[in-house]
Amino acid sequence: MAVAGQIDRDGFNVFGSADVSIPIVAGHKEVQTIVNGAVCGYKQVTSAALCGTKLIKGWAECGVSYAKSCILKHKCGTPTCDGPAKTCPDFGQPLSCPQEVTVPSYNFGTFQGKVKVEFGTNGASASLIGGYCPVSGSCVSVPTSVSLDDSRASVQVPDAGNQTFCVSF
Repeated sequence: MAVAGQIDRDGFNVFGSADVSIPIVAGHKEVQTIVNGAVCGYKQVTSAALCGTKLIKGWAECGVSYAKSCILKHKCGTPTCDGPAKTCPDFGQPLSCPQEVTVPSYNFGTFQGKVKVEFGTNGASASLIGGYCPVSGSCVSVPTSVSLDDSRASVQVPDAGNQTFCVSF
């Protein structure tokens, strides 16, 4: 921190400033579309080649359309027919589904500013002036604070869930 000051018969005053840069990196929840059969399941298909067929027994179930093929297959007794295809999951075609995930070190941007400190006969004061600059978009003002006890500048960023980010100066 660069400081300057003055002493005269009325007292003393020391003032200074330091540039600060606070990276705004935190967890960030996102909804991602995942294509994964284990997570999302698989598309249901009707395919005799993939799923097989339902076995139909008897004249009533086979109906007239199957009767001739049943008679040709089985010349005597109760007919047994292969009927329509079954429905089953096609493990080659996983579904896509939205899932909320947390990106652990998401870069929201940076706060760029200047800490101004003043000590004197009348006490001590400090302020942080600057702006939060998101990765895309214009810089904006956010709530700031300065602690002289531990020389920390802090900002609260709405984009990052109103979390507080600090840096020593």
